[in-house]
Amino acid sequence: MVTRPSIGRAALLVSGLTGVSTLLGFVRDAVIAAVYGAGPQLDAYFVALGLANIVLGLLGTSLTRASTPVLAREADGEEVCRGHRTFDVVLTRALVGIGALSVALGIAAAPVSRLLAPGLTGEAADLLVLLTRIVLVTTVVVAATDLLVAQAQAHGVFRWGALQGVPFNLVMIGCAGLLGPRIGVVALAVGFLVGSLARLALQLVPLVRHRWPVRPRLRGDSPGVREITAMLPPLVLGQAMLNVNTLVDRAVASTVGEGAVSAVFLGWRLVNLPEMLVVAALVAPLYPAMAAAAAQDDGRARLRRWCTAGWPCRSPCSGRSRSCCSSRPSRWWPSPSAAARSTPTRCG
Repeated sequence: MVTRPSIGRAALLVSGLTGVSTLLGFVRDAVIAAVYGAGPQLDAYFVALGLANIVLGLLGTSLTRASTPVLAREADGEEVCRGHRTFDVVLTRALVGIGALSVALGIAAAPVSRLLAPGLTGEAADLLVLLTRIVLVTTVVVAATDLLVAQAQAHGVFRWGALQGVPFNLVMIGCAGLLGPRIGVVALAVGFLVGSLARLALQLVPLVRHRWPVRPRLRGDSPGVREITAMLPPLVLGQAMLNVNTLVDRAVASTVGEGAVSAVFLGWRLVNLPEMLVVAALVAPLYPAMAAAAAQDDGRARLRRWCTAGWPCRSPCSGRSRSCCSSRPSRWWPSPSAAARSTPTRCG
């Protein structure tokens, strides 16, 4: 059985590891800027990366956010995980759907690229098509990684998900610094693919360590699958509205002049830094914990008391104060006996 940490400890762990990854991310950006400079090649790369992020945002991110609370309730109170039919179906359908969409976009890369960046012409436009096709390959890998992270967080394991940015950034730094001067900006697309594979490999560690069975299931129906399907429309709509802003920003920037897209991209990274370090660190342990607590008979009342009292010293599932600095690991997950009183989604 996985030892599940308190929310405070999990948040500190995620925040610390996210800080290391963020620091490496700034080093990565500095190396990229030093090797390529702000120009049409780097603009083409960021536009291609934006298209991949749109695919992942509409499908991958929405599925991950919808799956996490459902999986958390399924995993609640497990002594031994014998597999989750919901996760198997969602993972299989996500890979098939995102893979098919990526293939279609790769085939139509030329007209799609002209739509996304009308200001890039000539060699920069041809480069954008090539980079788009390379980066789109990673969408399936990243989607699988994010869903594996959601499964691990549902079981109270946060370390590996928070660490995933470290190997990715190290690979990107190496490719930009070593291959960039030789093969140009294509090195960044190759680094993005290899780095994404490194992220996926890291998420296989808890999968193997805790022996969580995963099976491909394209067909299958369960309350969990139906619940995730019902949550998808508003999540996809929210991601679509966010991505429209990104599309407009980069399309307009491509018409301003060389390097404008790069400037916009790097500027937004600075703006989003507080969210990455603080909000993301809190959401990672909070999201599955609140989902598990809400499944209890008096879960909603306990969540209200917990939110009012503050996150560091109160458990959403017990209603009793707990010290986050105690040497004895506290558990924010409900006990198996408490879980038995709820109605979790079928596991198996």
